[in-house]
Amino acid sequence: MYESAWYDSGQLVPDQVTPASDATPLEDSGAGSAGFSTSYRLRISTDGNTLTFNGNGLVDIATDQTITAIGFDDDLRISRTDPTDTGNTTIQLVCSRTSNTSAIIGQCSIFSPQISAEINPQSFVIAVSSQAGDNTRELQISADGNTLTF
Repeated sequence: MYESAWYDSGQLVPDQVTPASDATPLEDSGAGSAGFSTSYRLRISTDGNTLTFNGNGLVDIATDQTITAIGFDDDLRISRTDPTDTGNTTIQLVCSRTSNTSAIIGQCSIFSPQISAEINPQSFVIAVSSQAGDNTRELQISADGNTLTF
């Protein structure tokens, strides 16, 4: 991807700044001064179709991709059911290194139940994953945004 395809506002965002001690110098002046590298950042292309981190392409919408990983501990996992028109989207916090299915102790989920769900379809739910199916044990915002239940 060409650098001209990226938008750079010129504004520094704290989590995009790399300390000089961590950066790769752009030139060796012999005086020990370290430059900075613009490759230490998360970038989304101007058309929104490509995501890169530290210069490595992560997601390219133009291709059909399956993202796999070997470790899930203490990570954030975002998923959407297939077919996508069912309306179910999930964000899981604190994930297991050895499993990518079911809940682990302390895991939390933020999700919207499927359109076909009998209770609270298309609502917004925050719950401990092991209690996500228990409608009396979670924080729910109704689909119309008018009802908060917990």
